[in-house]
Amino acid sequence: MNSPQPPGSWSLPEVPDSDAGASASEHYRALLAPDADERRTNVPLGDLLGPLRPLETTPVSNWRRGAEGERRTASILDPLRQLGWVVLHDRRLPGSGANVDHLVIGPGVHVIDSKAYRGRIKLLGDGRLWYGRTCLDEVLRVLRWAAGEVADVLSSDLAVTGIDVHADLCVHGARLPRSPLHFEGVTIATPDSLLEALVSAKPSCPPDAIERLAAVARSVLPPAVRRSAGSWARRNEASRCGFDAEVSNLRQR
Repeated sequence: MNSPQPPGSWSLPEVPDSDAGASASEHYRALLAPDADERRTNVPLGDLLGPLRPLETTPVSNWRRGAEGERRTASILDPLRQLGWVVLHDRRLPGSGANVDHLVIGPGVHVIDSKAYRGRIKLLGDGRLWYGRTCLDEVLRVLRWAAGEVADVLSSDLAVTGIDVHADLCVHGARLPRSPLHFEGVTIATPDSLLEALVSAKPSCPPDAIERLAAVARSVLPPAVRRSAGSWARRNEASRCGFDAEVSNLRQR
């Protein structure tokens, strides 16, 4: 990526962050509301990166598990902040109803989607990935599209070219043929191998551009759901288990 020349100061208006899983949690709460029967037949289709419906589950449990998966991914990504990476969650893509589960900006820029599946994901003889009877072609296509949209938005706002945004899929609760699995432009990883996949990806962002990219991303990719006051301070302390150890492991890689 060609390093952009700052047009003066890079301080942009402060935009509140969004919590991981906030959009999925809103869908979940909507389906539990008193008028849920009506809402179940009219769930917004704008959240193109929402969880794919697992086999033999209801829409309510689907969104609940999706939100939980996004929060687990967020806790895995947290140690990257100690290495100078910027980690954002649940950001809205401008001009569409779609959201990005996680956006990570470090030596590389990564759009990460979280999925909560069960069982196994298989690479069959037709050369396609399958989850049960569901082909994952569309999931991967949408994720690649989202990464391309983020690259276009950042490039346009910074007036530069060559911003390479990686597409990554973190799969909770399912086994992969191998992990990380690089398949058709997407890196697919289980929680145990997600950080390894990120830190080993080809660098595409100069160190001096990380904060500039992050400032622009916060401005042009607004939170899909605004964080309520004090919610960050009330995060579950259990998600912090092993945090220091993980940071130490990352520094050694």
